[in-house]
Amino acid sequence: MAVMPRIALLADTYYEVNGVARTCREWEAFARRRQLPFLSVRWGGAPDFRREGSVWSLELPRGPLSVPVDPDLHFEACFYRQLERIEGVLRGFHPDFIHLTSPGDLGIASAILAARLKTRLALSWHTNLHQFAGRQVDKLLSWFPQGLNRAAAGVVERFVLGRVVWFFSRGDLLFAPNPQLLQLLRERTGKPVFRMGRGIDTELFNPCRRRRTDSGLVLGFVGRLMPEKNLRLLPRVEAAVRAVGLREVSFLIVGAGSERSWLERRLERAEFTGVLHAEALASAYADMDVFVFPSRTDTCGNVVQEALVCCPTNT
Repeated sequence: MAVMPRIALLADTYYEVNGVARTCREWEAFARRRQLPFLSVRWGGAPDFRREGSVWSLELPRGPLSVPVDPDLHFEACFYRQLERIEGVLRGFHPDFIHLTSPGDLGIASAILAARLKTRLALSWHTNLHQFAGRQVDKLLSWFPQGLNRAAAGVVERFVLGRVVWFFSRGDLLFAPNPQLLQLLRERTGKPVFRMGRGIDTELFNPCRRRRTDSGLVLGFVGRLMPEKNLRLLPRVEAAVRAVGLREVSFLIVGAGSERSWLERRLERAEFTGVLHAEALASAYADMDVFVFPSRTDTCGNVVQEALVCCPTNT
């Protein structure tokens, strides 16, 4: 009988509404279902340590010096104050691999502790941080003469990519979500890199969840309503669909974020549901006729897979 490796996941994001946090929660849920040895370390509210069967969890509070990097995500500038406590739990768990998901606060802590404990390090690429950095610079320098802001954004993007690749080269084992990133990491780190896919709960996400009976065309989007999702393309999509003669067109938009008010002013017919979970989310997918995914920075797109398995034409 094969011996399952003991995995310790240090997650920079866990409870937030984003694809990385969702993936981390799914990993822990999988370990619970299969009774696999798994330790999850993440930021939470009050300090909390639990051992439930084969699964251990450690939650740590963020300090007052945590810096916001996104509306629902922070960087704990004083993460080192938690190193001793994390190290103690890691020593008790005896992981074969420490797994991190980004060069964030707990990601950096993972690299430090893996070296200290002489434990192998696994890294999975989830977010194109270099593209986010480039877009932020492009936006901040929009008042520059034409072309200079994009040139500056390109310099920043290449610099950040270099630093992220350097960080990933510290790992013993790497995972990436698509062929382009697989190739990039293999060429620039020389480390073994494997494809990491995503699973879908097909009992929850299923065409039978559809509630609509009308004959209109519903275009759908699910995700964070943030600038990096390229949502300002949606009014153009709506106009193009109407231009070919389809008049009974509306949008069903699931999620929350700063772009909502902009979209509300510019889409002719749209329903905004806010954030949905479980059966309500699955029903929303099934009620969509066309799923629109305009992002230029997503590396995997969990929502695309969920939408595909909910599509009525798949029955």
